[in-house]
Amino acid sequence: MIERKATPVICCSNHSGTVNLYIYNDGNFIRRGSLYSLATVDILLFGAQNLLFTGGKNDTFRAWRRNVFG
Repeated sequence: MIERKATPVICCSNHSGTVNLYIYNDGNFIRRGSLYSLATVDILLFGAQNLLFTGGKNDTFRAWRRNVFG
């Protein structure tokens, strides 16, 4: 079993005046079924905020949804 070390990356978005945090693991978004932690909460909040403020029509939200949920 290979132990993978998480590499957190904090990304900020101020399009709506808020700071959104989401964490990468080994250069990829944390995907469903691979790793659950507080980082997952940040990712879900990021998606929820984007959906709330943009209706899911911006590229950032679409990229987030594609990377997290496949």
